[in-house]
Amino acid sequence: MLFTSIEYLLFLPLIMVAFFCLKHRSRWVLLLLASYFFYSYWRLDFLLLVLVSTVIDYWAGLRMGRHKEKKKRKPFLYFSLFANFGLLFSFKYLGFFNEQVRSFFQLFDVQFPTPEIDILLPIGISFYTFQTLSYSLDVYKGNRKPERHLGYFALYVSFFPQLVAGPIERSTTLLPQLRDKQRFLWSNVSVGFRLILWGLFKKVIIADYLYMLIVPIMRNPEQYSGGVFVIGMIATTLWIYADFSGYTDIAIGSARLFGIRLLPNFKRPYLSASISELWQRWHISLTTWINEYFFRPLIRTSSSWFWRYFSILLIFTSIGFWHGATWNFIAFGLLHGIYITLNRITKSFRRRQMNRVLSRTSIIRKAINVFVTLLFWTFSSVFFIADNLQESWHIISHLTEWNGLQELSNVPGIYTVHFIIILLGSGLFIASEIINRKELENPWDNVRFTGIRWGTYALMIFMLISFGHQVSNEFFYFQF
Repeated sequence: MLFTSIEYLLFLPLIMVAFFCLKHRSRWVLLLLASYFFYSYWRLDFLLLVLVSTVIDYWAGLRMGRHKEKKKRKPFLYFSLFANFGLLFSFKYLGFFNEQVRSFFQLFDVQFPTPEIDILLPIGISFYTFQTLSYSLDVYKGNRKPERHLGYFALYVSFFPQLVAGPIERSTTLLPQLRDKQRFLWSNVSVGFRLILWGLFKKVIIADYLYMLIVPIMRNPEQYSGGVFVIGMIATTLWIYADFSGYTDIAIGSARLFGIRLLPNFKRPYLSASISELWQRWHISLTTWINEYFFRPLIRTSSSWFWRYFSILLIFTSIGFWHGATWNFIAFGLLHGIYITLNRITKSFRRRQMNRVLSRTSIIRKAINVFVTLLFWTFSSVFFIADNLQESWHIISHLTEWNGLQELSNVPGIYTVHFIIILLGSGLFIASEIINRKELENPWDNVRFTGIRWGTYALMIFMLISFGHQVSNEFFYFQF
């Protein structure tokens, strides 16, 4: 069930009303059934994998809870890791590795006996796999006690607002909230629905219309030249952020209706002064997960500078591969790993050179750092949207070939009204980032003037009603 569908906009208030009409001891049942219905709305058989992950980690957690020594907990942790990563590998990466082996054999004109593998990727498998694994790892480390109530644990794994694309929650923060007796508060309803409205606007008006412009350009690059590619790359940068943060806003807003606060996933990343800072502000639930359960244990194995920098390259290549089983995503992650490594190696030198020209508190210095960071991110976005490395390289190698911007008029399916919608929506989006200095969940809460704030909400509603039905795409991160 899509967040942007009429079905969801009917489903959500209905579940909220039923939730607060029920007694506390029965609410988990309602939310669990609602979550399973929500997920199985795409395909019923997808739900089986969620159930398998739930049972495996519930059982592993109980078994680990019987032992105080980590040595005795390890077999059950390994079982959880093997089972979850095994499912993730089978459905997401097996076809990719099989194709690479086939290609290798073809280099020597040898027929690879295994047929092509084309498995439908279950929606959100990367997200709920990481969420269940964080529980097993926390129990193993002794950071929490095992959850003995199977129903609450199943709800933690499948809570519908964040099941498909995060935020990736920790059991230490989400499970206690699911157990708490939540009270109905109008403030939660107001905050929740305003967040949902902002998320819908970012997805339906900004991201979907940008996508209409991006796809013909970035996936048919032989028809365009450098100037249009630059426009496409800038549009891709805005699209990725609007699409994913739009989903996150709807997820956080939906959970707030039930009195549950989900983790923030973005903190104005495009105003970061370095690529390292950007990753600390981008997809926060994933980067903190990687840092806690992967990077820190990895660098503890050696104190050498070489190992630290190699670990950075490995981590970011893994993050790229987490996004998708393609060479494009691997290149995207590796590129960021290289940039961060070089950034750290040259940090002292660059700081000394910059200090000779500008003070540390200079606004110009901050602006330069933000611009350079955003420039790199925009450049790397080519690998996010192009279908393959050949298309990515074609775009990069033709960036200097400028034939003017008149080629934009040749983009199929894009008319003047679409450009107006894109400019207006993107302008509101950029303005929201600038005014959100307190980094509130809803940036428009920073606007003191009631008329401007509610006028903006009215404009969003008008544009959603008037133009929201013309295009409809799934959230990009659903494929991960």
